[in-house]
Amino acid sequence: MPSQVLTNGSGMLRFLTPTQPWVERVGRKMSVPAEWPLMLIEIFHLNNDRLAMTCALGVPQMSARAFRAQGTYLYEFEELPASVVAILDAHFDQVEKEILEKVDSRADEIKPQVILVKR
Repeated sequence: MPSQVLTNGSGMLRFLTPTQPWVERVGRKMSVPAEWPLMLIEIFHLNNDRLAMTCALGVPQMSARAFRAQGTYLYEFEELPASVVAILDAHFDQVEKEILEKVDSRADEIKPQVILVKR
């Protein structure tokens, strides 16, 4: 897996991967950008093996060539190391948790109003 060093003491893994295997693995389309054929994955890490940030963005097929021209490689799901798969599993779980928390916190604001209709 190529790593691009950003500063002394940190780095970023950046690659493309097909979305469909992740949709099947995660099982919840809410946290995976399922409407796109590819995902751009960015994992910003510190050299002490701590994660600073993870990101998974949907990418249209026609943009894949531009990303490859920038040195971003396409990895099939089967090619990804188990440690990267574990990081992304945790990422998608966290995204789903944050979405559900936001929806729950706004539930009172979007409560439907009861309307009495006389005939």
